Amino acid sequence: MMYFEIIDFEFLILFSIIFFINIMIINYRFTIANYFKIIDVPNERKIHKAPTPLTGGISYFLTLLIILIYIFFKSQVNIEKFISLISIYTVFFFIGFFDDIKSLSAKLRTFLVITSLIILIIFDKDFVIYNLNFKSFNSIYNLSYFSSLFTLFCVFALYNALNFIDGHNGSATSIILFWSIYLFMKNPNILYLTIILISLLIFLYNLSGKLFLGNSGTSLISIFFSLSVINEHNIGIIYADEILLLLLFPGIDMIRVTAQRLFNKKKIYNPDKTHFHHYLISSNSRYVWQIILILTMYPVILFSFIENLIFILCLSIITYIFIFLYIKKNNS
Repeated sequence: MMYFEIIDFEFLILFSIIFFINIMIINYRFTIANYFKIIDVPNERKIHKAPTPLTGGISYFLTLLIILIYIFFKSQVNIEKFISLISIYTVFFFIGFFDDIKSLSAKLRTFLVITSLIILIIFDKDFVIYNLNFKSFNSIYNLSYFSSLFTLFCVFALYNALNFIDGHNGSATSIILFWSIYLFMKNPNILYLTIILISLLIFLYNLSGKLFLGNSGTSLISIFFSLSVINEHNIGIIYADEILLLLLFPGIDMIRVTAQRLFNKKKIYNPDKTHFHHYLISSNSRYVWQIILILTMYPVILFSFIENLIFILCLSIITYIFIFLYIKKNNS
């Protein structure tokens, strides 16, 4: 799935339209949020102090919709791929969107997400991980009969991990911006470039607390990045070790939070304040999103110098545990 890569006059016009639409969404974010009833009102569990519109997801959805229509008419994706992408992006967006309007049960969300992924995997085999190509081992491992199940697990894990990490201004949006830049460096094309520029805009407004991604945003972005990295891996542009390290920090924190809830005999979907950003906030840190972004970038940067997956995994996990215990101790 290659996309139109030349930045020409047509693209400049297209991006101007996308940028204008996003500026309008940002300027009228309260009007839009009030109309759809997607205002995040503060309570005892949330850290923001003023009602905030959850319109970031709408920006991403319209951006992806427009750019996909554009590359389809430029004959850069066939009709089957276009339908697959539009359909799965729409499903994930609206799962999050309706969750923003009126909180859906965890069981219903899980059912809808997994069902939509199963349908995607059945009808579009391009998004199935059949092999794992590791750069550091110089080896390719065939997943054989487990390919579909493994793909389902990976996409669902990222869906939850990104949702877990989105709890402080700039945390999720800075990571999204980093992931977009990384993918663009690996495969320069107008889709990734557009997502970078729109992510930068949303990041700046999210950082100042003027808008949130909402569940629609984190849900949509999770499927966008999942399918993007799967595609780039399947066509040989990105290695399995790079993907693992790129998503390592959100994954580690999701595993720890889930394990902690199970250990405390709590339901794993019940919201609490055990996420990494909660501990940073409790320690009165002024650099919450910066620390989270650095920990996300840390293993990726290391891999660019030392192509040893096992060493970097161990070092990154030890670093995470050390920092987490240090922050937790200070909180105590």
